[in-house]
Amino acid sequence: MAAPTPWARFYMPHQYAPDVTGAPLPGALLYFYASGTSTPLDTFQDPALTVPNTNPVEANDDGIFPDLFLQTLQYKVVLTDSAGNEIWTSDPVAPYIPPSPSEAKFLVAEMTVDGNGGIPPLGICGDSFCPVACTLTACVLQSTLAGSLVLDVWVNDFAVNNPPVLANSIVASDPPTLSSEQSSIDTLLTGWNKAIDANSAIRYSITSIDNTVTRFTLSLVASFSI
Repeated sequence: MAAPTPWARFYMPHQYAPDVTGAPLPGALLYFYASGTSTPLDTFQDPALTVPNTNPVEANDDGIFPDLFLQTLQYKVVLTDSAGNEIWTSDPVAPYIPPSPSEAKFLVAEMTVDGNGGIPPLGICGDSFCPVACTLTACVLQSTLAGSLVLDVWVNDFAVNNPPVLANSIVASDPPTLSSEQSSIDTLLTGWNKAIDANSAIRYSITSIDNTVTRFTLSLVASFSI
């Protein structure tokens, strides 16, 4: 593993080495050792650690060093002028290792249908929009009163005057369903096409509904990397 050289009295890549007055040091030298020792420790020109730098690493005539990548080890770093006179020593110096991407969950879409005391008709009942690429992780269906309901969910890339259609259904044989109940949650989404592209249009359709379900809400939960 490797990581770009961190700030440690200098910042790489492409930063000049200053002397005590802040002026650049042409031909300055950076020596790298294992922390707490005088044992040289390689740095590299590439993050794959395939091309080692010379040790010491020499700055150009403007006092600028080339790209430096450290191993995931602690170093002692010594800066000298071109004649080998020490300017400073920093120990330990450890590479910055970016954190692994974490996963966040959020409500990607929510749709409420209210029949105003009556039974909502079969067919298309609502639309929403998803602006980010994500993966569906759960579907939650809630009704004001217990009853039975089956919904379909259609998803397609958003295009003006071209909404999703039945052929864009993502629910396979496991649609959002209430079976003589007031709420349900599905975290398996068996057979669903869970991957949602950024800027997707989502359309909802009632497949079946009984006469006790007059108002309901469907919520889709998704995850994405941050």
